[in-house]
Formats: sequence, structure tokens, C-alpha cells
Amino acid sequence: LKHGDCGGIYQRWKAGKGFEGHAPRKNASRPPGEWQTFDIIFHPPVFDAEGNKTSNGTVTVLQNGVLIQDHVELLGSTTASMLEEGPGAGPLYLQDHGSPVRYRNIWLRPL
Repeated sequence: LKHGDCGGIYQRWKAGKGFEGHAPRKNASRPPGEWQTFDIIFHPPVFDAEGNKTSNGTVTVLQNGVLIQDHVELLGSTTASMLEEGPGAGPLYLQDHGSPVRYRNIWLRPL
């Protein structure tokens, strides 16, 4: 599996290592045409009073009830993001890659 596969974390530049991403731990996708479910637990990066990042954010992802990303450290915004990370809350982006994708029942709950 690669970081560009369903449930992967897109590449991000890492000094000294080039582009890096996180492949999903396994392919948990249901067949095409069936609904997929994702539970995403995101802990944002922490910034001090001057706006300097003191720790990276992390993400854990379950796809269709299967753990596919386990507390992955995010070095910054992904290459798919239109915004750089910062101390404030940002928008939620959903991708479809030009495919006939539909979304339903999206919940966003602050922890």
C-alpha cells in the first residue's frame, strides 16, 4: 500500500528526507458503489502565545471499523491542503479526485 491509496496521508516535505507520507496499515475499503465509513481522531498541533509550534498534530483513522492510521504525527498541512497550518481552527476539506463521490452524515465533534 502507498500513501496515495484510500486512507493514506499525502506526502509532506521532511527536511533531510524528501517527500514522505503514511500508507494505510491495510486496505479496508468496501467494493465500489458501497458506502465507506471513516472515524477520524485529530489532535491539532500546539502553538505557544507567540504563534510558534511546540508540538505536531496527530491523526488516528478507522475505515469501516478497521484501524488504518494509528496516532500518525503530522509534520504540517498535507500537500492537498490549500492553507498552511496555524494556531487557529481551519476548514474541513473533502476530496473526490473527480470521481462520482457522495458524502452523507458528516459529524464534527470537538473532543
